[in-house]
Amino acid sequence: MKPLAHAAHYRHSRRGHVRVCSIDALGPSNFDGVWLEGEHGPLDYADIGNLGRACDLWGMTSLARVKKAMDQVDENTIYRTLDRGVQGII
Repeated sequence: MKPLAHAAHYRHSRRGHVRVCSIDALGPSNFDGVWLEGEHGPLDYADIGNLGRACDLWGMTSLARVKKAMDQVDENTIYRTLDRGVQGII
């Protein structure tokens, strides 16, 4: 997440099923980040690039939770998600 300008300020993020239009709607509200739900949500690799760019335009951090296979996350899934433009993995 963005570094805190002042310790007394609250920092906000939005998580769940997110689309580009949702990110654009949240942008003026000064949210610090967006949690892109890929483990239990419909996050697709084709969408990650546009979602990450929308977050960048509004100055929000994009974090993604990736799908697990047999209770483990494959490192290729992490690399692919980061390559598509997400700034962090949860």
